[in-house]
Amino acid sequence: MKNKNYLIKIFSNNIIKIVFFGSRHREDLEQINKIREIISDFNPEIVLIEGGFENADFSSEEEAIQNGESGFTCFLAKSKNIVVKGNDPSNSDQINFLMKSYDKNLIFAYFILRKLSQTQDKKLIKKYIDNFKHLTNWKNFDYTPKNLIINIKTILGKDITEITKDYFNPYLDISYFNEVTKELSEFRDNYMINLLKNLINSYKKIFIIKGKSHLLKQGQDIANLIK
Repeated sequence: MKNKNYLIKIFSNNIIKIVFFGSRHREDLEQINKIREIISDFNPEIVLIEGGFENADFSSEEEAIQNGESGFTCFLAKSKNIVVKGNDPSNSDQINFLMKSYDKNLIFAYFILRKLSQTQDKKLIKKYIDNFKHLTNWKNFDYTPKNLIINIKTILGKDITEITKDYFNPYLDISYFNEVTKELSEFRDNYMINLLKNLINSYKKIFIIKGKSHLLKQGQDIANLIK
């Protein structure tokens, strides 16, 4: 089942049923309504959600929707007392993974810019930097907006205002960060498959929401899990 905005695929055998909602990361009321419909009809035992939204605690549906399809899915599942679990490795694990191949300045710029590209609210720079510092706490590292701007210029040759979501698309090749995202995307995908291997022993009705590109890549792996 698909349209220009999202892709939905169902994997099932006689015991297990997995519904994978391959989302598009954009404001889309049709997508929100489709998620509501599927979860209400399917009534999953567990929802696997990306981007750390499993920890979100929104005060209203309106606030959740402002945080995109993952925010809404988290709010809806919790309102129905459905178990919610992250399908991504933690940010700390993702940072440690990148540390094997990249230096600290690049990882710093990458994580802050990735968040900013999702909101376009430059007033949140300090908040994102503080969160990143809390995760890493690197000794003698310069956690300042000034260093961030210098790193962006050095790594990408761009001003911070020029960075868009396309710089973090693993299927594009317009910046160095596309390659970083590609490596990180594979790490995240492998994490979710290993997570599913364990969860299907305890849950028989599973709803997954993750970017559409992940579904296109992981579909066969999920089908193989429940043969």
